[in-house]
Amino acid sequence: MNITRGLIAGVLGIFAGLILPVLLVGSYLLLTWYFNETFEMDRRADIAYWRKYGMEPLTGCAIYQGLTAWATYTPKRNYGFAKTLAILFFCSMALMVFINILYQSPPQPRSANRDYGLSLSGFLFLLIPPLIVACVLIAVRRAGTKETEPESEPVGQENAL
Repeated sequence: MNITRGLIAGVLGIFAGLILPVLLVGSYLLLTWYFNETFEMDRRADIAYWRKYGMEPLTGCAIYQGLTAWATYTPKRNYGFAKTLAILFFCSMALMVFINILYQSPPQPRSANRDYGLSLSGFLFLLIPPLIVACVLIAVRRAGTKETEPESEPVGQENAL
């Protein structure tokens, strides 16, 4: 296993998971504002909306991109990033549904001024299932590859020309 390569790829994946959605949403908003001649009040409302509701999807993208890069590049053999992302996503979604079924709490009443920020429990719910799946995926991939050691020459024999 190449732990250093996996950690570097994971950090780069986290940054890609943070930057790419911001660039995509930002360019979409700018193009929409430009071509539709949006008023200042609507632009401010759009920015306020993304500040309030954009943290959880952005955190989820960063977690999934980072863990996928980590699970792809930690084993010695290279695996496909898209295939690893699909496995990680579908398995962790199934795990999240299973956790929701096991620990379903009664519905909470909605209040008018409820803060929709990302809480610690929400962050852990986003982090723990994909982390478990990524660790299992790395362990399975490590067990699937056999580590071969280079053969060494017997002591006392020299290469003859």
